[in-house]
Amino acid sequence: MKIFHRDSIPLEKLEELGKDLERVTTIVSGLRAEKKSLQDINTLEAERQRLTKELADLQISFGKEKEKHDREKRETEHLVGLQKKRGEFEVQASKREAILDVREEHLKAATDALEQRMKFMQEQFDKQFDSLNDLMEKCPRNETGIQSIAYEGLRPI
Repeated sequence: MKIFHRDSIPLEKLEELGKDLERVTTIVSGLRAEKKSLQDINTLEAERQRLTKELADLQISFGKEKEKHDREKRETEHLVGLQKKRGEFEVQASKREAILDVREEHLKAATDALEQRMKFMQEQFDKQFDSLNDLMEKCPRNETGIQSIAYEGLRPI
């Protein structure tokens, strides 16, 4: 059985079928191009969604890193402030300690000077007392009792 027999199909019909075939081929080519475009659009849309998700992830990551950096910066500034306060306190403590050391030295020097003065005065008192005792012993005893009164008032402490 012959489907396309020349004698059985008129030429105009064949020409018309050829034109229909060309139109169908053109339509099929257009549809294929449209299918390819739709596939490209779907691929581009998937890429856009992936990039949008990646952008959101990067923004979140950037925000976390920025927050971490800001926290470290605040901590560093806080530590610098604490170190500055500590330095100021140490300077003040050193000043107070130096002042106390100087006061202690002055107090020790004053105490030493006072002890030397007291020792000197005690020595002088002892010398004067011995001197007066010698004088009293040399005074005559038979006079009107002055010797015994003067001697009584000069006893060492």
